Amino acid sequence: MISKYTAGSKIHQALERINRSSLTAQELRKEINYTQSILRLEEFIITPLLSDGYIVRGETNNFFSLLRVTPKGEEKYRELGVVKRHMLRIEKIDRFVGSYDGKELKAFTGRPGAMDHMKCPSLMAEGLVYRRLR
Repeated sequence: MISKYTAGSKIHQALERINRSSLTAQELRKEINYTQSILRLEEFIITPLLSDGYIVRGETNNFFSLLRVTPKGEEKYRELGVVKRHMLRIEKIDRFVGSYDGKELKAFTGRPGAMDHMKCPSLMAEGLVYRRLR
């Protein structure tokens, strides 16, 4: 059987955040970036942690009960280790390196005769309209 407590899982992230400080379900949802509803958070994250004895509901904070880690939960957290976060690598762009040749500003250099259609007029509003050539 595969354990629901795998390194890097949402349950692992929740255990880590609650281990740092007591949180309400709403705060935990924001902390672990849980995109589903609070009911699903309760069902799939909080209830398994409560039933296994890793967290308990503590005192209330503005009508919401705070979740805190038990000693058993601290042991499980130490066993799983710290959640590894993948940080985006931001590279600094130096805009003044290199040279700019301005190819898109030069005259069209396609096949000879490819732009001859621009010399012909278009019929617009019952009249012939010649395009302005550069």
